[in-house]
Amino acid sequence: MSRLHEYVENSQQLDTLSLILKQHVVNAEFVATTLTKAFSEDKELPKELLEDLKQFQATF
Repeated sequence: MSRLHEYVENSQQLDTLSLILKQHVVNAEFVATTLTKAFSEDKELPKELLEDLKQFQATF
C-alpha cells in the first residue's frame, strides 16, 4: 500500500471518528484534554503536535 493511500485512508477514518464523536455530543475540550494527556507520555510524537494541542486546549 502506498504512503499516499495510507494518508487518504487515515483521513477518512479520522473523519468517521469525528462524526461518531459529534453524534454522541463529545465536546472538543474533552477530546483535546484527553489527547494532550495521552500524547504527553509518548516521546516519539512530534513536539509540535503536543504544542498545538496545548495551544488549542488553552482556547477553552
